[in-house]
Amino acid sequence: MTAGPSDRPQTCSICGATGTGNFCATCGHELTRPVLSWIERLPLVGDGAKFVASIGRIFRRPITEPVRLATLPSYRDQKALIVSALAVWAAFIYIIGLQPGHAPATSAATPPIDVLFFIDLAVSSLMAWALFRVLAPNPAQFDAHIKQWIVLAAFYLVAHVLLVVFASAAMLIAQFAFPAHADALQAMVPTISYWMFRGLRIAMLVHYAVAFGRLWAMPAWQSGLIMLMAWWLASFPSYWLQYFVGYIYGAVAGSIQAIKTGTPI
Repeated sequence: MTAGPSDRPQTCSICGATGTGNFCATCGHELTRPVLSWIERLPLVGDGAKFVASIGRIFRRPITEPVRLATLPSYRDQKALIVSALAVWAAFIYIIGLQPGHAPATSAATPPIDVLFFIDLAVSSLMAWALFRVLAPNPAQFDAHIKQWIVLAAFYLVAHVLLVVFASAAMLIAQFAFPAHADALQAMVPTISYWMFRGLRIAMLVHYAVAFGRLWAMPAWQSGLIMLMAWWLASFPSYWLQYFVGYIYGAVAGSIQAIKTGTPI
């Protein structure tokens, strides 16, 4: 009888240990590619199930899973992952816009993560790669760096939506539980939203620092400094890209408004 894939010795791409089975005995990293469930194999529905399963695995293993996907040569679903995450985020923002006055704790949902933020994120990814390439002792592949950046960006799109949903639910529960303080709780929404999203940004920076430190074989604090430096350097070119995007948006929006009102463009 021939040995199955899980019985052959394999080298863990995360910690470098050699072992057999489905998971690394040293760090718990998955050694064999998971078999798709019957739901994930269904047409149409399967893509959504795979997206949810991928995000769920990152929630369970926030460091090892992004590194695994980035370093796994056979993984090429990062584009589908970010597109699905953008679709979830866009649908959520659209639903919020349909609500009169917006739902509690969601009026500040869009500023922290918008188109301009993603321009910063895209430019800073290139800046970070250049800095890591110069400063890291063990250079990683450009493809692995970009894949991990995309995977984490998709994860935080979904995390942003979930944060707003859970915060809104908690606010509604608090208002129903303490009706006498409903107005006071509502007045606290801007402050809560501000610190909630700042906390998410800090968590995102720490997560990126640790994950990319693992990818580039660097201490997390050094990786974090590189991330901050990349973000600062990216502010200059991204400013002009943001200006260009804003100009195009204003021109298109103005043209649409002129067509609707019948005024000359």
